[in-house]
Amino acid sequence: MKFVQGNQPYDHARYKQEKEKAVDRILEALKTLAANSRQNTFDKIKNLGEVGADTRRIAIFMAILVLGVLTISFFITRSIAKPISVLIDKTREIANGVFKGDLHLSSPPEIKELSQAVNFMCDRLRAMDHSIKVGTDMLLHGSEGEITKEQKDILDIIARESQRLIGMVNSILDLAKMEAGMMVFHFIPTDMMPLIHQAIAEIKSLAMGKEIRLQMENPQNLPVIRIDRERILQVLRNFIGNAIKFTPRGGQVTVSAVPKEGTLEVCVKDTGPGIPKENLTIIFEKFQQAPLQRSNSMRGSGLGLAIAKHIITAHGGKVWAESGPGQGSSFFFVLPA
Repeated sequence: MKFVQGNQPYDHARYKQEKEKAVDRILEALKTLAANSRQNTFDKIKNLGEVGADTRRIAIFMAILVLGVLTISFFITRSIAKPISVLIDKTREIANGVFKGDLHLSSPPEIKELSQAVNFMCDRLRAMDHSIKVGTDMLLHGSEGEITKEQKDILDIIARESQRLIGMVNSILDLAKMEAGMMVFHFIPTDMMPLIHQAIAEIKSLAMGKEIRLQMENPQNLPVIRIDRERILQVLRNFIGNAIKFTPRGGQVTVSAVPKEGTLEVCVKDTGPGIPKENLTIIFEKFQQAPLQRSNSMRGSGLGLAIAKHIITAHGGKVWAESGPGQGSSFFFVLPA
């Protein structure tokens, strides 16, 4: 290069020879680079194939594992679902007045214990039902002579207690199904106002008997909401019935419904003795009643509010109470609009 730049004579043959050697070295280096690149690509493809094989093996293992889990789950579910289905059929029999303690379920252990409890309940109900019927028949047929006023009073007591017993059994069955997630709800678009008016009309005679003023505040523009009409009507009957039960003669019960931030809020307010604040939560638990409500004239099953809570919760809503001793009580439930 220096000869060319200096315009000096040089050996052309030697220059050509050196140039060819340099080209050969470059070509050889390119060949080596190409071979290394091919080998590197081959190694990567091989590694990918090995990874793919591992992935396939893992996928096959996972598929077998999932299949095994599903199979086990199927047999476990079947072993539980079948006894539960038998229990549901039994509750229907009990609700219809058939008190046969003939439930025989041996597994799983929890279901076995539950079936034994159902059999025990059936035996007790059958004995009570028999006693009630025998006593009533004896009086009606004059076995103790002509029916007097006292005997008629006894018959009235028997009739009321029989009705209360039936109601309690149905409530227990309803609550059991709700707690097990087996209660079926039928949601349809509903205008709440006619439902509230229906509940008030059904209970109005109780209010009149105690000279309680039962009124409905009529709001405007209530949204149509999707609810199970019969179950929400059950909640309204419970709230209004409780308000009348615990409100003294000459008091007042007010039912209101208002749209509020994408929900519909229903409130039943009374002028009763009120509930201690520490009991406002537990009254929605089964078999719980506020201390001020415990008297012979105000006894109940302690299930109504627990059932109401389950119903409202199943609708995606919430339920609560606000009260204080001597301040009356307000029971609320809110449903999504």
